[in-house]
Amino acid sequence: MKNHILYSFLCLFIASSCATSSAMSTGIIEETYALIQGNKTNGNDLLGLSIKANDFMINSVKSNDLYKDKSLSSNQINESAGKQRSIKVPLNPGITNITIFRNGAIIYSKDVYVASGQVRRIQLKL
Repeated sequence: MKNHILYSFLCLFIASSCATSSAMSTGIIEETYALIQGNKTNGNDLLGLSIKANDFMINSVKSNDLYKDKSLSSNQINESAGKQRSIKVPLNPGITNITIFRNGAIIYSKDVYVASGQVRRIQLKL
């Protein structure tokens, strides 16, 4: 009798566990953004710029707005890799107009396309 109850409980448990589903995400959250870089690795040449991209706006870039880019790129010298300071501009996937001003004058304006999870690097010649 105990074996019959145990067997019935085990069958019920197995049948009910097959009908449940769960989803787990262990990946990194994909971000879509532009990294605006200047000529200096410390980012001092980016200070004071104004940036507009859709709903994102910085009126005057301050040192706490600078993002430390730890990724490597082919245009960085080994000693500057991991030290590059840039401005991180969040974007929606698709076409976005990015306009950058210095002292009220437009120094960069371009429509850029970014796919979901893509990072676009913009190197400014300041």
